[in-house]
Amino acid sequence: MARNLNRALSLAVLWSAAFSAAAGLNLGSTPLYLGASVQPIVMLTMPRDIQIYQRAYNDFSDLDGDGIVDATYKHSINYYGYFDSFKCYTYDTTSHRFNPAIPQPANTPADKYCTAGASQWSGNFLNWATMTRIDIVRKVLYGGKRVTDSQTLTVLERETIPTDGQSFSKYYDGSAANDISKLTPFNLSNTAQAYATPASKTVTSI
Repeated sequence: MARNLNRALSLAVLWSAAFSAAAGLNLGSTPLYLGASVQPIVMLTMPRDIQIYQRAYNDFSDLDGDGIVDATYKHSINYYGYFDSFKCYTYDTTSHRFNPAIPQPANTPADKYCTAGASQWSGNFLNWATMTRIDIVRKVLYGGKRVTDSQTLTVLERETIPTDGQSFSKYYDGSAANDISKLTPFNLSNTAQAYATPASKTVTSI
């Protein structure tokens, strides 16, 4: 009986000492193997074939799942790309880039139209007209190809399309909605209704 009691007392003393030692530990909140910054060990490679330079919105796909091929610009679709679909842009002929219009037109976000006659481009329309597949990949992975990135200005640059026949054109009639003047600086009376996307670059500030 005495032997069992002594054994119980000894275990209690050991448990108390272990608890006291554990209470004084400063346990880390991050994994122990992360003692310093770790170099990236994952690299993604993209094939540089003609597929990545093709237009992002090919005009023969059903983008909104309504069972109808979206063969041209459709205002109800939010086209993803370097431009903000809910902003309007003006083209700066000095810096050769699109800048967000200031102030923004007083439209609801769901509208996405610009003020008619204000020489503005719809960001949603520009995404549809100019984005290539590689631009979409870059936007998803790291925000886009940045040629300027400072505390006051960020400029994204669209990929230069190879001159071996990869340039493409986009066509929008717009006569049914009669909204070209709210998507571009033009209207039906003074412009052709085809908008070409040549091999040159398109840049935007955000």
